[in-house]
Amino acid sequence: MIVNKEWGLGRDPALVNVDSLLAVGAALKEEGRGVTVKITSRDAVKSFIDKLCEHLDMVRYTDPATGKLTFKLIRDDYIIDNLPVIDETIASEIDFSRVVWSNSAGEIVAQYSDSASRYDTSTVMVNDPAVIEMNGGDHNSQDLDFTYFTTAGNAAWAANRELRQQGFPLAAVTL
Repeated sequence: MIVNKEWGLGRDPALVNVDSLLAVGAALKEEGRGVTVKITSRDAVKSFIDKLCEHLDMVRYTDPATGKLTFKLIRDDYIIDNLPVIDETIASEIDFSRVVWSNSAGEIVAQYSDSASRYDTSTVMVNDPAVIEMNGGDHNSQDLDFTYFTTAGNAAWAANRELRQQGFPLAAVTL
């Protein structure tokens, strides 16, 4: 869909990191993740790629070393000790703040296209009782669209991922 000139984006194949796509495909196969969607126009391809990244917790970027469009799944596939440390010795200013608990989600309701029910839209709901308790019983429910997924299992996986991300007051850091 990225390189197809007739119905895709018509990009030069030499500008796509094929190895990154193969690695993504292998990881998703191992995880049992997949999507189903109907693409009806060239404009829909751009939207599809954005939604695909949201569904699968994936980023796309132009690799500064190669200039190629590269895809990477966001997974715990790194070694903490190998990560760069940014502190006062290399940053002239560090501004750290954290939002309050009341801005965190205690419940995620995820829509998906249920293949077992002729692709009717169904929902799965996940919640975190601790976050709900911290918010004085307020669920702070978030409705999310994961309709490219066709099983409750994949929708629940995405909902749990989002709950982990939105269910804790994340920090903002300016360096």
